[in-house]
Amino acid sequence: MKIRKRQWISGGAAVLSLAVFGVLTAVSSHLSGLHEAQYAAQRWQADSDLRYAQMSAFYPADAGVTEDNLQFLRETVDAAMRSASLTAASEGARVWCDAFSAPAGTVQASGTKRYSVQAEVTAVGGDYFNLHAPVLCSGSFLQEGDLMQDRLVLDETLAWQLFGSSDVAGMEVQIGSRMYRVAGVVEQDDDYAAKKAYGEIPRMYIPFDLYEEWAAERGSTAVITCYEMVLPDPVRSFAKNIFEQAANMGGGTKILQNTERFSISSRWKHLCSLHDMLVVSDSLAYPYWENAARIVDFDLALLLAGQILFLVHPIIMALWILWKIYHRFDAFITEKRRAHKNRFRSLIKSN
Repeated sequence: MKIRKRQWISGGAAVLSLAVFGVLTAVSSHLSGLHEAQYAAQRWQADSDLRYAQMSAFYPADAGVTEDNLQFLRETVDAAMRSASLTAASEGARVWCDAFSAPAGTVQASGTKRYSVQAEVTAVGGDYFNLHAPVLCSGSFLQEGDLMQDRLVLDETLAWQLFGSSDVAGMEVQIGSRMYRVAGVVEQDDDYAAKKAYGEIPRMYIPFDLYEEWAAERGSTAVITCYEMVLPDPVRSFAKNIFEQAANMGGGTKILQNTERFSISSRWKHLCSLHDMLVVSDSLAYPYWENAARIVDFDLALLLAGQILFLVHPIIMALWILWKIYHRFDAFITEKRRAHKNRFRSLIKSN
C-alpha cells in the first residue's frame, strides 16, 4: 500500500512538473517573439528559398565610423555577393539591405502646446525602419532616398506631449530656432524589456544627414555606433564571414549575429556563461533595442534552466515506467518460455 501511495505521489509530481515545464515553454516562446528588430532576416526572406542572416556591428564613439566608411563596406559586400553568384532576381531588386544609427543627444522640442519637451534623438539611415519594423500610428517612415532631410519621426508619447494627438503627420516641431516637419508617428514597444531599455524620455528619429548637419554646426563629427545588415546565407557562416570582414573597424567593434538569437542552442550557451552576461567587459553604449534583447537573452537562459529542472523528474518517471513495462514484459516472456518447455517435456514423457 505504501509503495502504491508513493507511486501516486511521484506520478502527480511528474504531471505537475510537466505542467510547469509547459508554462515556462509558453513564456519563453512569448518573450522570444516580442522583438521584431531581431527577425529582420525572416521578414526579408519571406517565401524565398534562399536563407538570409541578420548581422549587427556596434562601434565605440571614438572609433570614428562615418558614412564614408559605409561606401567601402557596401562595396566589399557587393563584391562578395557577385563572387558567390548571388545577384538580384530583377532590375531594381536588392540582394541585401542595411541600416545604421547613432544616438544624437537630447533636444528641447516644441509643438502646438505651450511648453517644450525634452526628447532623446536617434539618427537613422538606410533601411532602419524596414529592419526594425515599428508599428506606424500615422504618416510614413523616413527613407534614405528622401529629398527632404528636415523631417522627423516621433514616438507616440512625444507626439501626445507636443500636440495632444498621435495623428500629427505634416505638423511642425520647433527645435531651437528651426522648424521640422513630422513624417510619422510610431508606437513604442510595450513589453517589459523594451520599456526598461527605452527609458522614460520620449524619442524622435531624424535622418542621419540632418545629424551630420547638426554635428557640423557644433564643430564635431557625426559617427555611426550601430550598423545592421540582412544578407544571404546560402551556407552556414557565409553571411557572418562576409560581414565580419567588411564591418570590423578595429578595436572595440562588437559583431553579433541576430539570426536565431533566441534559439535553444543560443539559450544554452548563455546559460553556460551566465556570469559573462552580468559582467560588462566593453565600453560600448548599446542602443535600447540591443539592451532590450540582452535582457530577454538573460531571462530566456534562466527560463531554460527552469525548463530543464522541471523536465528532469518527468523524464526519470518515464524511464522508470518503461523499465517496469520492460521488466514485466520480460517476466511474461520468460514465463511463456518456461510453460512451453514444460509442455514439451510433458509431451516427450507421455510418448
